[in-house]
Amino acid sequence: MNGDVYVIGSCDDYKKCSDVEFNPDTSTIVTEWELVCDRAWIVSLIISIQMLGMLIGSLVCGHLSDLIGRKKTLYIGLVGSCISHLLSSFSVGWSMFLAFRFLLGLFCTINLILVLIYLSEFMTRKWRAIIIALPSWYFEASLMTLSSWVFKDWRKVEFVGFVFCAFSLVPVFWVPESLRWLEAKNQFKQFKKVALKILHINKKSSSELEHLELTTIGISGSEEEEGKSYSIFDLFRSGYKIITISILFLHFMFSLFYYALNFGTKSMYGNFYLNLFVLNIMPIPFGLLSMVVMRVISRRRHTIAFLGLTIGCSIVSIVILLLGNDSAKDFGSTILIAMSKGTLDAAWTGIFVRNAEIYPTVVRGIGLGTGSLFARLGAILAPFLIPDNKSVLYIFMIVMSVISIICCLVSLKLPETKGKILNLKGKFDDDESDEISSQI
Repeated sequence: MNGDVYVIGSCDDYKKCSDVEFNPDTSTIVTEWELVCDRAWIVSLIISIQMLGMLIGSLVCGHLSDLIGRKKTLYIGLVGSCISHLLSSFSVGWSMFLAFRFLLGLFCTINLILVLIYLSEFMTRKWRAIIIALPSWYFEASLMTLSSWVFKDWRKVEFVGFVFCAFSLVPVFWVPESLRWLEAKNQFKQFKKVALKILHINKKSSSELEHLELTTIGISGSEEEEGKSYSIFDLFRSGYKIITISILFLHFMFSLFYYALNFGTKSMYGNFYLNLFVLNIMPIPFGLLSMVVMRVISRRRHTIAFLGLTIGCSIVSIVILLLGNDSAKDFGSTILIAMSKGTLDAAWTGIFVRNAEIYPTVVRGIGLGTGSLFARLGAILAPFLIPDNKSVLYIFMIVMSVISIICCLVSLKLPETKGKILNLKGKFDDDESDEISSQI
């Protein structure tokens, strides 16, 4: 959203500009509403408010999806995102734009979390991690970056976002409710209807309904369990306490450095748009590699392997930033920092997979929502982490390397979930918690 700004004339203070001239070839919220000098703080406010919306979306999403279902919650998020994108493109002032960015952050987070829940609950053990690790997010992010580069008009870019969201609504006509959620809620009539639909689409006999792989715990539940509601406090039961704390710590740290790299594009050497494109496209090859690696090795080794690559890329970039010439800093450091982001994201994907696989269906939405909540807290702090001065960028990379080592150690606290069938609800009590803790 930042435009190229040229300050002309003398200034007694940076906050009091005597004259400002914008690049006429680019239209951004900065150029349209002159968010520079004593109004520059508004840009940071907009980013923070959008992150606040994402934080609230994380709080709402888990409980809502566990209460009314995965499908309804997902399409609330998609419709809200469409409306927010469309209306924000008609904003007449920065305060109106600010309001719609808050809503967009809220609904976008609902979409992100529900897609993970849907994929984890529909996929079998063989394909679950591979499909979740598919780096589809970065294909869309790269397309949005290209649209920004091509149009150089923020209103047109917002409309492109609306079009993408509108296409996402199409699957509502054939995507059913999550079978595991229906099972957990003892809605067996609807469960059977959805299961038969899936068998029909896959040209399978209805007699195979009894062979569907859902859970090892069993399909029936007592009336007491059927009416039971769960909350975030259930994530901190005796045996789950260390697991939950570890997951929340990892989400916070991964998000803090991931978004710091995103927001810190202006602090990198080279062309802003090119750097942004490289940062968005680099996670794609690492995401594809992650899909293969996750299929071959355990979840735990997957996380440690990609964090090790993050540390390696960061160390090399530190050397270049300290000792390299201008050409090396311009090209080499940008590529290595982008690679650090790609490997960090691949490791983070492994944590999301384990987050979805560890918790039972009855609290899976709450578990992912709470993890996303701590990720939003990291994202809110991220803009303040990376320095504006390019000459001290190496300090940020040193800190990221040290934290990555700590994250490696913390990830060892999570139980291995590869090859495990998703738990439903029947043993979400202290006995099962103790059993899980014994695997750590």
